[in-house]
Amino acid sequence: MHTHRMGLGLVLITTQMILACATVGSAGSSDALTDTGWKLSALPGQTSLTGRPATLHFSEGRVHGSDGCNRYSGTYNAAGEKLNISENLASTKMACPEPLMRQAEAFTRALTKASAWRKEAGQLVLLDSGGRELATLAAQPQDLAATAWRVTGYNNGKQAVVGILAGSELTLAFAADGKLAGAAGCNNYTASFTTSGERIEIGQAAATRKVCSQPEGIMEQEDRFLNALASAATWRLDGDRLELRTAAGALALSLLAADSAAVWTTEPRRAAFPSQVFLCGDLRVLLTHHGERMQLSVGGEIFAMQQIEAASGARYVAVDDATTSFWSKGDAATLVIRGQAYPTCMQVTAKASPFRTVSRHPG
Repeated sequence: MHTHRMGLGLVLITTQMILACATVGSAGSSDALTDTGWKLSALPGQTSLTGRPATLHFSEGRVHGSDGCNRYSGTYNAAGEKLNISENLASTKMACPEPLMRQAEAFTRALTKASAWRKEAGQLVLLDSGGRELATLAAQPQDLAATAWRVTGYNNGKQAVVGILAGSELTLAFAADGKLAGAAGCNNYTASFTTSGERIEIGQAAATRKVCSQPEGIMEQEDRFLNALASAATWRLDGDRLELRTAAGALALSLLAADSAAVWTTEPRRAAFPSQVFLCGDLRVLLTHHGERMQLSVGGEIFAMQQIEAASGARYVAVDDATTSFWSKGDAATLVIRGQAYPTCMQVTAKASPFRTVSRHPG
């Protein structure tokens, strides 16, 4: 009996020592990366970056972000300046133009080969096991104040996120004093906002009282947009994209970074960029030039486009969807949306074109 008690005591002591050592080891490790966000600024051997910015977010043992084409997520471990990101990253499977795909693959390789990290001039540098630099990322702002956005999609109150009517624009700018303002398509609006971490609360909006008739449905869009704005409960920033979500996690608004000087205006902004109008059967298509960027407006949806090389004419492919394209040759053009071809398009003057909203699906 005495021997049995002695053995039991030794087991208890040994167990306590193991637990104590584990506790010390846990306390000694630290993850300085958690709750930080970064945007790709340089890849070795690549002189310039194309397309949407690639991003990297660390949160409680998980990483997520965009590789510039697809969204990814996975796990990571970090202790001190050591870093290991899972090789089995889950990712969406969207195809993008070849230069962007190569860049995305290079960025993903940099993540999965990372063995260490260091901070240099406020930037995050990922290193391989030999200490060679794999990628450099700039800190992602963690505050909405003094930022400006263009709305690319809004929740219509029917459990669906829809695009913006062609010929209209919805904007949103956050000021440092807790005020927000923008254009709701026809009227201007203002409201208050507060944030705490990823939580956001937006006060009741006050808007001007104009009534607009064009484009068709603009007043209905305005009401639904302001309702979606009021429903926002959380926010997430990812590169040049912002998402506002409801308390239940549904997407309320999707937004793209914009020029703050253009968003803070006394009148809703109208298209001030050269545009080309095409008719593809009964479908009206507007191709708008924004400097180096292009915007394709089709039946209530807006696509951000980028020009790619073509044997003749001008060919554009959607930044977020390689199956959406527009190829113009003189006055004629071909339109493909999500892999579905539309009737041959012919360029017309904006004045001669009938302005009507029709289904985005071909008849």
